[in-house]
Amino acid sequence: MKTARNRIFKPLIFTFSFCAFFLAAEFTLYAQKSDLESGFDGLSWHILVQAQNAFEERDFGSAFRLVENAKQQRKAEHDWAVDTLDAVIASSFMTKTGSDINVVLSELRERNNTDAIRIINQLLERFGIEYFDFSIYKLNEHVKKNTAYPEADFLLGKLYMREGEYELSEQFYTSAYEHRLYLDVSDVQFDILYDLAELYALTGNNEKYESVLLILAAEDTNYKAGGYSAFITAVRGAIERGAGADKFFLLYRNNNYRTLYVWLLLTRYYFSLNLTDKAFDTALLFCLTALSRTDDIIKSRESDYSYSDLNTALKKIKTYSDIEKWAAEHKVWEGFYLLGRIAAQKGYSAFAQDVFTAVSEESTDRKWKILAEKELKSATH
Repeated sequence: MKTARNRIFKPLIFTFSFCAFFLAAEFTLYAQKSDLESGFDGLSWHILVQAQNAFEERDFGSAFRLVENAKQQRKAEHDWAVDTLDAVIASSFMTKTGSDINVVLSELRERNNTDAIRIINQLLERFGIEYFDFSIYKLNEHVKKNTAYPEADFLLGKLYMREGEYELSEQFYTSAYEHRLYLDVSDVQFDILYDLAELYALTGNNEKYESVLLILAAEDTNYKAGGYSAFITAVRGAIERGAGADKFFLLYRNNNYRTLYVWLLLTRYYFSLNLTDKAFDTALLFCLTALSRTDDIIKSRESDYSYSDLNTALKKIKTYSDIEKWAAEHKVWEGFYLLGRIAAQKGYSAFAQDVFTAVSEESTDRKWKILAEKELKSATH
């Protein structure tokens, strides 16, 4: 599960690539003020990067120790930031400046209060001044409430999941997601959900597994759980009216690439439970999204290219090694095969035959190629 999903969310992966270096020496748990001045969450990040690095190197004992140190260091940084901003709020000049953040910043610059300026600017860069209604008091309240460290809880969830401590893992994943507002990289919330879904798959909790996947699916407005969106109604209608695969994939596209992997997971899940209608919707969205992605990339490389038919579009995947690798990693051939199976079950035989033909002729994955060929043979007997 992780390989395909992590490549979809490449910029979201919990690697903290923006940290260009690691501190080699052992960190003290509570930093001196000079350490805190690098940013009110600077040192805790460095420790957490080390923890993540240890996790990836399978040094789980060190990872546990470092992530706990990172959480305690973050608490020290939080307390320092609260004290710093409280001192600003209590300053006599506040009666003159009022609550406007820009006016307060101007006054702080005149007083050379670099600590408070650094804290305020860091929050403004992350959230924007409108988030705080331009009020220094609301910014201060935000800092006071921000006692969680969701990135650290996320890593603890991974560690406990690896140890087989599934209840603890769920607690930390849930905590990380509940405090997603405080993530330094907001899109990490999607990685948290995917790992939580994987946990529920491992423990066989189908209800929670589906509910987490549907939270992810909600990112695509073309899908509506428990009902039909206008898009789903249109694509289903086209197939019901007899559109072949070539025409269908010419007419429709879905460009929300973030949800690509969730469509495959939901298709597998619904198909395994014989929930054919639901599986059909998610299979259609998977294949439309995958084809839209490959089509866009090919168009960017070949100015004279335009979609003509499904076979040709899938054949183009093999023209470029990186696209071919991407298709393999993202289970494109499996997704199209499942679409064919589900379409056949629903009685759309001609459409299913088109899809099986394309997979049997163009798939670079031998498994799905052979299975599609078998489906074609069985249909002729």
